[in-house]
Amino acid sequence: MTRITSETPVRRETAAQYRGTPIVVELHAGYLVVSRKGHQDKAMIDYAAIYEVAWKMKAREDRERR
Repeated sequence: MTRITSETPVRRETAAQYRGTPIVVELHAGYLVVSRKGHQDKAMIDYAAIYEVAWKMKAREDRERR
């Protein structure tokens, strides 16, 4: 596993696309940055926020299965 530090963020182009343009993800120590390849618009999100949303989605799915 790669440890992400504040000095060495990891930047990857994903296979996912938005309106035909690949999505680029930059992993930083405390947050990630999402953007479209070749565009300047960027969005940052904290890992804790992602974790919370993931658990809320899982809880919703569990409720719907019942």
